[in-house]
Amino acid sequence: MRVLLIDDSADFRDHARKMLAEKLPEAAVLAWDPAVQGRPVAGFDWERFDCLLLDDAPGENADGLAWLREFRLEGRVPPTLILSDTGGEGMAVRAVKAGASDYLKKADLDADRLATAI
Repeated sequence: MRVLLIDDSADFRDHARKMLAEKLPEAAVLAWDPAVQGRPVAGFDWERFDCLLLDDAPGENADGLAWLREFRLEGRVPPTLILSDTGGEGMAVRAVKAGASDYLKKADLDADRLATAI
């Protein structure tokens, strides 16, 4: 399994990688720092990945849901989990309408929950 993790927090990227290593040791996780690497460009090879973990706010003034809608217009995007520091039911509905498979609040996340969602 190949997972692309897009989040602007180095601490969260490290935490998510550890959780995935614990429950899905076969998963290869590519951590993407949008503060350094920016938004994946048009023509990005999404087919290299089986799952996308996307922060709902992947940088200053960035909107992860808007990014997901744009990615979906550009081609086949893997099943996507939106990860959020904020929000609740309303954010979950917006995430699914944007094309996400699921929405997870970071504060409620643990290794079991992340692995089950994937």
